[in-house]
Amino acid sequence: MIWFSLSHNQLLVLDQKEYREKRCQKYIREEAILHEEVSCHALDTDELNGEETIPDTVVDVEEQAIQSVMVEYLHKVLTLLSEDDCWLVDKLYFQGISQSDLEKESGISQ
Repeated sequence: MIWFSLSHNQLLVLDQKEYREKRCQKYIREEAILHEEVSCHALDTDELNGEETIPDTVVDVEEQAIQSVMVEYLHKVLTLLSEDDCWLVDKLYFQGISQSDLEKESGISQ
């Protein structure tokens, strides 16, 4: 069976396999346009491959587990601190106050 396809204003004679391939490519392009998809290769430059510009969002499970254990341990340790030490940790680490500003506020030097 002979198949015909119009491509760039030219009539192509294709066998069934070639026709299906062309039709599949056309369908993929149409769907990409419909869903506003962009090929990462469209981001290629002379210096960079387009794929390299896309951030890797894969989660490092080991790092996430370590972080979770450390946060849990930190909460336990913070409950053991005195009220003054808790105030100091809060100011320095959670409120981001510098040591020099804290010395001025509290009147206590290192």
